[in-house]
Order: sequence, then structure tokens, then C-alpha cells
Amino acid sequence: MGKSLKYGVHEFPTSFGFHGASRLAGGGRPPMKLDLKKGALHRQMGISQDKPIPAKKLAKAANSDDETLRKRAQFAINAKKWHHG
Repeated sequence: MGKSLKYGVHEFPTSFGFHGASRLAGGGRPPMKLDLKKGALHRQMGISQDKPIPAKKLAKAANSDDETLRKRAQFAINAKKWHHG
């Protein structure tokens, strides 16, 4: 069994990333797992995968009538803000 921290009558395992336990135990939050269809937005927009999607086309796709295209475009806009590293 892994480490755990005791708070009053409750015991929290540190492996689950309880907000107080992860800082106190030195552990971190596990990386998020995303189910992505890589290249789907490029294919759907008809843009070669080796070229970036222009911001204007991405903004237009984010306001599309097609729900799937809209969600993929919004995800791409949000993912640009991440610190990939």
C-alpha cells in the first residue's frame, strides 16, 4: 500500500493527488490523458499536415455550423496556449 496522509478521521492516499497531499508528499498530479485524433482538423479543413493552420481559418472554423469542426478548432485554439514541453 502507498503512502497516505491522515486528516482528522479521514485518510487520503497520496497517489490519488489529493490537493493537500500532493504538495505535502512531494508528488505531482499525473498528466492528463487525451483521446485525440491527430491530424483530423487538418484533413477536415483540407490543409496539409506539415503546414500550420492560419489563425483566420481557425477562427472561421471555430464559428462553423459543423459541431465536430467547431470543437476541433476550439481545441486547437486552446492548445496553442499550453506550454508544450
